[in-house]
Amino acid sequence: MSQISSPQLGVVSPISWVGRRSIGMASYLGGLALLLASAATAVHKIKASSTSFRYEVEDELHWMFALGLPLIGLIHIGLGSFLALQSYYGGTFVEGTGAVVGVGLIRNVAPLMACQVLAIVIAARMTPEIRRDYGLREIQPAPRVGILNRPTEEPVITVGPVAPGNPSRAVLVRLIAGSGAGVVMGLWGSAVGTVVGWSVSKTLMGVTTHSFFHMFWDMLWTRDIIGLFVKGAAFGLVSALLACQEGLRGRADATLPEVAADACRAACLSTTAILVLNSAWFMVFYHAASAFGPTLLKAPTQ
Repeated sequence: MSQISSPQLGVVSPISWVGRRSIGMASYLGGLALLLASAATAVHKIKASSTSFRYEVEDELHWMFALGLPLIGLIHIGLGSFLALQSYYGGTFVEGTGAVVGVGLIRNVAPLMACQVLAIVIAARMTPEIRRDYGLREIQPAPRVGILNRPTEEPVITVGPVAPGNPSRAVLVRLIAGSGAGVVMGLWGSAVGTVVGWSVSKTLMGVTTHSFFHMFWDMLWTRDIIGLFVKGAAFGLVSALLACQEGLRGRADATLPEVAADACRAACLSTTAILVLNSAWFMVFYHAASAFGPTLLKAPTQ
């Protein structure tokens, strides 16, 4: 007797995979929105003169600066020297090195690279920390005992967030600290890269200090400074939010490889979100108007 085959499975399977992934993505984004809303609702519960809340934010900022500032400084030493040399070997004007280095760092490179490094640091530290304190835990109630000292039914396992304190407050502390750290890291990266670029251009290319910083200041736009602060705060906020989300979604008794995988996922999602937000900023605030401000190059002639 021949069996009936199901030829539709090959067609339905990819569609179901896309459907599951779409639903999972919508659920994840909804969880992020709910987490952000719960953190926002915790603001009114904090007194304006609450010293404990300020100390909690300071503690988070302390380890972010201790871990992030050295890494970001080392990275921007290479970026500053690269941009200075690129202005020479790339065929642009040597006298425009200050604009290439300083404006390039403030406008795009420093907040992008600094906050991507910060996102990795936040994910590596914050995800396990939130998981440990506020992750999901199994609760096994004691079974009922019958007349023969035997359990009358199987114990029921319920899963729920069991943690001391208020997770909304803890998330709010980390979101504020992440936003502040993102701004500071962007400023730090810009300063380190600009100083290194100035030193390289002065030593190797003979660019004077006045020429370097005059061209840098002349080509700098107000929206560049605003963007450095806005993007730094937004990138740090998103990084902390995703790290908290990954921490709260998992089990508190997860194994070390599972926690490491969740932290890696938080880092990957954060850096991807930073790239998307950075591109959106350029599309809205630069390409919507005259593209990228003044230029050192003359218009081509016929």
